[in-house]
Amino acid sequence: MLRRIFVFLILVLVVTACQPQTANPVVESTATQASGVVSTDAPTVKDMAPAVTATFTADERGLKQKWQRLMIGATINYLMCPLIVQTAEQVQNGEIDQQQVQQDVLNQGIMLYNVQSAYDLWPGLEDQLDLRAQVLEETTAILTAVDDWQNGLTDPQQALAVLQPLCDQNVETLEAVRKAAEADGVTKLLYEAMLRDLQLGDDPFMVGALQ
Repeated sequence: MLRRIFVFLILVLVVTACQPQTANPVVESTATQASGVVSTDAPTVKDMAPAVTATFTADERGLKQKWQRLMIGATINYLMCPLIVQTAEQVQNGEIDQQQVQQDVLNQGIMLYNVQSAYDLWPGLEDQLDLRAQVLEETTAILTAVDDWQNGLTDPQQALAVLQPLCDQNVETLEAVRKAAEADGVTKLLYEAMLRDLQLGDDPFMVGALQ
C-alpha cells in the first residue's frame, strides 16, 4: 500500500510538471503548497501516467536512463520534506499521538534512507555531479533533522526551523534537475516513459526506493 501511495504522488507531481501550459492537463489536483507544506487534499487524476507507445532511439533510451535517478531522488525529497513538516506541525498542535508520529516518520524516512543508500552506490556522470551532490546533501539534511528530533536532541519547533528552508530548497533543486534534463534533450515523451516505469514498477532504482 505504501509503495502504491508514493508512486501515485510522484506521478501526480511529475505529470503536472511535464504538461505544456496550453495543453489539457492530465492531472487535476487540489493539493497546494504554502510555507513548505503540501495540502493533504486528494488529487483528482484522469490518467495516472500517459500510455507510452513511442519507440525510442538508442540515444533517447540512454537519456532516459541517465536522468531517471536524479529525477526520482529530487522528487522524493520534494514530496517527503513537506510531509515531515506536516507531521511536526501536527505534533505541535497536539493533533496526533506519538504512535502515529513514529509511523508517519518511519514511512517517510524509509523513502529518504533508500534514496541516500542508492545515491551512495551511484556516482553519476560528470555533467550530473553537482546536481547529484545537491540532491544527496538535501536528503541527508532532512534525515539528520528527523533523527535529531526523534532522538530527543531537538523538539518539533526546532525541527521545523531546519526543515522548512530545506523544503524550499527541494523545490529549487527539482526544477534545476528538470531544466538540466530538458537542456540535455529529455523530451515530454521521455518523461512520460519514466512515469510508465514508475507506475509499472519497472525501474530498479524506484523499486528499491519504495521497498
